[in-house]
Amino acid sequence: MSEIKFSFSTDRATNLFFFVSNLSNWHYSCRPWSNRYWIEKTGELSKEEENRLALVKNIFQKHTYGEKYWGKIFLDMEIEDKWKKAENLLSGEDISELKKACGLLKPRFDKIWEEDEQLLIKWKEQLLESTQKYTPNELVEKLNILFQKKPESDFVRVFLFVSGPNNSASGGANVGSGKITLEMSRTPHQFLRPVWMTLWHEAIHMLWERNSKYLGMLREFCDGLNVKRDNFFPDGVSFGEVMKEAIMESMIPHGYVSQKYFGFPSDDYYASTKFTSEINMRNWRIFSGNKLRPVVSEYFEKEKPIDRELLEEVMKCLEEFVTQFGKDKD
Repeated sequence: MSEIKFSFSTDRATNLFFFVSNLSNWHYSCRPWSNRYWIEKTGELSKEEENRLALVKNIFQKHTYGEKYWGKIFLDMEIEDKWKKAENLLSGEDISELKKACGLLKPRFDKIWEEDEQLLIKWKEQLLESTQKYTPNELVEKLNILFQKKPESDFVRVFLFVSGPNNSASGGANVGSGKITLEMSRTPHQFLRPVWMTLWHEAIHMLWERNSKYLGMLREFCDGLNVKRDNFFPDGVSFGEVMKEAIMESMIPHGYVSQKYFGFPSDDYYASTKFTSEINMRNWRIFSGNKLRPVVSEYFEKEKPIDRELLEEVMKCLEEFVTQFGKDKD
């Protein structure tokens, strides 16, 4: 398999649910800039809305991301009776609270959707028109070698969601097999290439990283380390996630793959991007992406699969990062 096909979908119901879940701030990956923009456009939250969102947050945090992540039911437009399906995973009380929250916040969402629906439709058209340019077959073949795995499917459904202003898209690969989310309604259309690079970042998570030998190797590697891994980063990211994202960021959206296959100026990006003085995922992605891309480029060019040596390079990079930022988490 040397070709991946993408389809793009916009749907009001799934966007409403995403809107509510993001406003609840239930997870570190919720986008604060989108929330700020939506509230700025529609007015401050009422006390009742704040209370409802707090309940939504609690419901989400009962079952976080993973194979049993119930939120994917509502973020998948292919599932017709979402509330009925949710009965298998949620209590009647939780479903009732979610329905009340969606009903309460619907007028606020409608104000956003009135403009952003057309923006998403235009983005869908632009992505379809540029698909051939941004789906190089050679990249697929190289990824097959790197992860020692071929995708189970050559088809990916991409759900397009509302967002605040941003010079790229934000993405997720938590909706289920063969499905990706992109939040990018307010991304200017001249940033087509960064959107495609984010899409590929999520596609690699979904198609190659998922259920791979690499993940088993990573778990074994992490289990053998003599470090305290709980709450390694202040925002609660797992240690395995810290390791995975370093390898991914060294490839795309700003690393070696972006430069080689999409002409992205990686050197200029890393030279001009500034750190803040704290340990968090943003700084780690910038630091590890820049430090590890020469290592990852060698794996691509020599057609080597991910191995323990690469994981050890990531660990060295992490130790350097912690030392530089002055907070020893071991």
